[in-house]
Amino acid sequence: MNLRQLTFPALMVLLLCAAPSSAQVDRGTITGVVMDPSGAVVPGAEVVATNLDTGVTTQGLTNNVGLYTLSNIPIGRYEVRFSMSGFKTHTRSGLTLMVAQTMRLDVSLETGQLSETVTVTAEASLLKTDTPLVATTIQSKVVTDLPLSFAGGRAIENFAYALTPAVEGNNWTSYIAGSPAFSKEVLIDGTSATAQIQGHVGESSPTMEAVQEFSVQTSGMSAEYGRTSGGVFNFALKSGTNNFHGSAFYYLRNEALNANTWMNNWRLSQSPNDPRFKRATDRQSLGGGSAGGPVIIPGLYDGRNKTFVFGAFEHYMQERMQLSQDYVSTVPIPEFLEGDFSKLLTTTVLGKDALGRDVYSGQIFDPRTMRQVNGVWVSDPFPGNIIPKARMSAVSSKIIDIYKKSYLPMIPDRLVNNSTRTQYNDPWFHQTQLTVKADHAVSINNKLTGSVIWTQRPRILADQGGVWDPLDPEKHGGPFTRARKQEVTSRAIRLANNWTLRPNVINTATFAYNRYRNPSLSTQANKGWNSYLGLDKYTSAGHFPDIQFGSAVNGIGTERIGYSAAGFYVGNTYIMGDSILWIKGRHAMKFGGNYWKQQINSHGGIDTLAFNFANTTTGIPGQSWSNRVGFGFASFFLGEVASASKNVPFDLYGRRDYVELFFQDDFKVSNRLTLNLGVRWEQAQPYREKYARWASFNPDIVNTKYNIKGALEFLSGADDSFERNKDWKEFSPRFGAAYRLTDKAILRGGYGIFFTPLGINYWSGVPYGFAPGYRGTNNVTTTGNLPRFNWDAGYPDSYRPPTKDPNTLIWGMVAMDPDSLLQSYTHNYNVSFQYEISRDFMVEATYMGNQGRRLKSGALRRNQPTRAAYEDPKLNPWAWVWDAGSAASAGAPYPYAGFSGYAGFAVMPHPHVMAVTWGPIYYVGTGRGSSAYDSFQLQLTKRLSSGIAAQASYNLSKAVGNVETAFDETWDYTAGIQDIYNLDADAKTVLPYDQTHIFKGYIQWQLPFGRGRRYLGDAPGWVNAILGGWDVTMIYRYNTGGPLGISPNVNYPGWEGSVYADWNRSVDLSRKFTGKFNPGVQNDPGNLYFDRSAFSNPTDHKLGNGRRRYEDLRGFGWSNEDIGLMKYWRFKEDFTLQFRTEFINAFNRHHFSNPNTGLANTTNFGYVTAMTGAARVIQMGLRLGW
Repeated sequence: MNLRQLTFPALMVLLLCAAPSSAQVDRGTITGVVMDPSGAVVPGAEVVATNLDTGVTTQGLTNNVGLYTLSNIPIGRYEVRFSMSGFKTHTRSGLTLMVAQTMRLDVSLETGQLSETVTVTAEASLLKTDTPLVATTIQSKVVTDLPLSFAGGRAIENFAYALTPAVEGNNWTSYIAGSPAFSKEVLIDGTSATAQIQGHVGESSPTMEAVQEFSVQTSGMSAEYGRTSGGVFNFALKSGTNNFHGSAFYYLRNEALNANTWMNNWRLSQSPNDPRFKRATDRQSLGGGSAGGPVIIPGLYDGRNKTFVFGAFEHYMQERMQLSQDYVSTVPIPEFLEGDFSKLLTTTVLGKDALGRDVYSGQIFDPRTMRQVNGVWVSDPFPGNIIPKARMSAVSSKIIDIYKKSYLPMIPDRLVNNSTRTQYNDPWFHQTQLTVKADHAVSINNKLTGSVIWTQRPRILADQGGVWDPLDPEKHGGPFTRARKQEVTSRAIRLANNWTLRPNVINTATFAYNRYRNPSLSTQANKGWNSYLGLDKYTSAGHFPDIQFGSAVNGIGTERIGYSAAGFYVGNTYIMGDSILWIKGRHAMKFGGNYWKQQINSHGGIDTLAFNFANTTTGIPGQSWSNRVGFGFASFFLGEVASASKNVPFDLYGRRDYVELFFQDDFKVSNRLTLNLGVRWEQAQPYREKYARWASFNPDIVNTKYNIKGALEFLSGADDSFERNKDWKEFSPRFGAAYRLTDKAILRGGYGIFFTPLGINYWSGVPYGFAPGYRGTNNVTTTGNLPRFNWDAGYPDSYRPPTKDPNTLIWGMVAMDPDSLLQSYTHNYNVSFQYEISRDFMVEATYMGNQGRRLKSGALRRNQPTRAAYEDPKLNPWAWVWDAGSAASAGAPYPYAGFSGYAGFAVMPHPHVMAVTWGPIYYVGTGRGSSAYDSFQLQLTKRLSSGIAAQASYNLSKAVGNVETAFDETWDYTAGIQDIYNLDADAKTVLPYDQTHIFKGYIQWQLPFGRGRRYLGDAPGWVNAILGGWDVTMIYRYNTGGPLGISPNVNYPGWEGSVYADWNRSVDLSRKFTGKFNPGVQNDPGNLYFDRSAFSNPTDHKLGNGRRRYEDLRGFGWSNEDIGLMKYWRFKEDFTLQFRTEFINAFNRHHFSNPNTGLANTTNFGYVTAMTGAARVIQMGLRLGW
């Protein structure tokens, strides 16, 4: 048995302790000191906390210093009773314990008889007296009542971005305290919700109706918390109670209630009948309900005070449609569909062919006549650029018939950008969510809880470009669309056992299973297109084939059609753990850990077909003007395929284990001072593929075919990995202190190191699905310059079985960094001052910092030359090199015998990769990044009293760094860092999500009219029905703009990465835009945003002297208010009916779009060209509660 196989059983035997926060983070703690009238401590006093909704009790005793701690208590409403012989019984009621809260409750007993009772009813203080934790907690009442756009289905985590200081983004990419995206942790009832991508629960979150409350923790977390570099989203689910409670609701949206955008209104003033500018079809609805109570089986079992269940269900439906407002797609004009390409032909003579004939721009040639004359290719042109109809391919004719029926140009006389597609990426979307939680008190000392979360999210995604048929009866865009159906399903199971072994020792055992399945299937799959097109002998896939028409010729091309998507992947995560809390004297010590087993199983589809048509087929290759003759659609008309491929299904099974241990001691030095001391150890085990089907480009291995370094490396077996360099010393200390200056003022601070988990932040079983040597191919490639085959004759199968050849080079090589197993980490620290203005009103000022180190990103390492080598004045990177002489003429080395490529390729570290594949090397796990975040936060919190609850926060911050995301697959190898050899320069650049000033919060106001309120409490029923029971709520946000970057218009062969623009630092970058926007003239002087002379394109293959982004050049800020108006009716005492109207973007604010920052657009560079922002949306709903 190997070390990996021994790890799990050994840890379970040695530890019995693994849950980073299961004993505390989803629950709460009540602690304090019991004293007598003289102020002396009272040892041995009994403390009993009773949950007022379930009747379940938690008991404890004060120790020899009068201290008690009741830990692992479910959140909710509580009454706490203190009793001791010789003293009156003291009862505190009106208490609400929140998630991850440590409630300080000090009590002074009065001398007397036990039978005498002193009752005090008051909420506990809002002050955090015993912890440095910086957190914002949102309770269910706030969640239920605040306005929230339910577009895409209700996602409770959206409240975190709307309300929490230092938390920005959305439920896909989020940035917590300046940390990279995909580096936070999300907990549900104390265990991680991660199924695959770290911290992403946007498609697997619990039903919003099932969440009791959630806490967003951004700094000062104890050693219980791990697997995060910036923060924790902590959700606590609702439990059933002794009384049956529930809800039923239905909300809707319709475009008839919505406003139109500013730009659409202006465009309608110019083109009143253009359907692109009408209000978009927007039909959305959300219905569901919840119910919970004790488990009662008449005559058999009465679960009151013992067994409870709660469940919630939601179903969301969305249908929205609007064509893109710009014509962004190109389809063939009617003449092209008949073989008439005369409109492509011009009178411009490009040169002469091998027979001495003039060659004209846009000319179409007959591939059947292609031949060589004196070693030079030549073809005969089609007279008049018209292909005889008799030459039309039979397969192509069937596709052309579909063009004629559904995809004719919307602007008939335009050759380019004459059609459009849907504006929305998800025109159709449904979501069904179900959450069920059960609780059972085995005894007063032993409690079980468990939950199941189930989500199903079928939707149509149209995010891959292509063309769109707006009249398609299925509303999927028709057969040519590149849309896919994505039916995500997720499952989560949680179990926990809280066992009080002794009054001062509590054990918590947990288990969690999270599953996420993400399929992508073309909307045209399984529709028999293979039979219709006569291709069923060559593929079992009923997809419409994926068809590309090659490069544009003279600026005219044809939009790609068809989509071959047919794969899916599944992420599974198993988490097992246990923790022990031991209270001794003034110490509350907790130790535990976690053992994770993570899987990602990717399945590579079916045998779909893809075809490529090229202009060279109907052109003349090998000439300087070859890219100006021929036409891909003409080649398609003839059915002459340049290259093609048949997908070879292939599966990959990735695996990673993860181990966590922690120790935390909360030491109450005195009644005023608490120290929080902890340490955590986290270890990611090497990533593996179950069947060892994984390869990596090793830059240090010699490729024997080219006699140059850089070749493939293969695993030796299923236990092998390319993550080999391990650091066993990845310990993270945690320090914190909270000092009570007065009963109303607290000074707190904390510091900790937090490791970012490696997780599985990619889509396939291994990074980029890179497994050459294990996967066969079925590709038909171009033979010289001739068409490979005519598809009327079928697909010429050319399957090649896999071979483990280290010299193999394919497009998109992937290299695992040898240090990829070393985890990124952050230094997180804060100092906070809290002051209680009143019992329900608190102000808090916080300084927070976050320093990221060893941050990972594939953009930090590339197949990139040094700056000195590329900027060498002797080098001509655009010159073609084929031997030592041509290399010397171009000022480049001749890297190896047989090299052929641009001179810029020759100075790359691995020139053979680019010369052979014309593709990148993707590096994975390069931990060379850094970031820094500093923030001052001012937050006001008012708990509900006198009919008003509110929260307001101001955040002044700066975020710099060279890493923005922890996601491992970047794909875009032309973006990112300019010079990977000078990362320190980019480490000081502001990050894209840097916003200097942010002010946000919410208000709840119960209007003081009607029964139970301040005014008109005794009014007649009809008056109350009209004027009583009204609430107003609002979420608001105001922020300054983010930094802008300038994109130059340069093309440097061999430079893998970005090129920055040149920056003239003498030019003032201050904003020149006055707000007098003229949309009719895009380069109107009034639309100018900044001085265009500040930036220019680098010249002479030099890199730019500018920056990736500019702190002093920022885009427009943002302001938004969402307002809810609710009316309540109460009947039969326990029933409440609510009618609500929510105004999303209530004041229909619109904002200027950021200026054009691309130097390629010489006309509009530096100008504001549009307005942005969603128009006001009105949602309505009914809600019944009991």
